[in-house]
Amino acid sequence: MNDSEQWRRETEAQEWLRRTGGNPAKIKALLARIEAKRGKVAAEVLRQDMRIAYQAARSGAVKR
Repeated sequence: MNDSEQWRRETEAQEWLRRTGGNPAKIKALLARIEAKRGKVAAEVLRQDMRIAYQAARSGAVKR
């Protein structure tokens, strides 16, 4: 994966966390929509990226 793809994934995960407010029900609905449009693998990749972004934000590694 190149740097621009990694950056795109990171920013997408951060944006969806911002839009859902970290609400588990909203995230579940979002990932269902992503799975329907992009497929199961893409939804799982986004889920993992969102977990990483959430943990980074909680640890203070990401400025808001």
